[in-house]
Amino acid sequence: MSDALLMSVLCPYCVWCCRAERLAEQVGAYHMELRIDSVVSALLALFSSVTKRTPRFRADGGSNAENLAMQNIQVTAWHVARCPAMECITA
Repeated sequence: MSDALLMSVLCPYCVWCCRAERLAEQVGAYHMELRIDSVVSALLALFSSVTKRTPRFRADGGSNAENLAMQNIQVTAWHVARCPAMECITA
């Protein structure tokens, strides 16, 4: 079994990170690994500390408002995770 295949079996993120890291190097950028799960967890903790409630998706028994809050948290997490790669914050 090749090293690359073994790496992808052990950690599916490694193959993608290695590709992203190589691409960033080729185009003169930098690569930063950030797990979106940790961003979502942080945003949920912030939301819960402010509202004293933990939102749930509608599929998990949450209300329409909670479902919308969860969707907003997901979108915000995606933007936060993507921000370090944007040139505007590195200048």
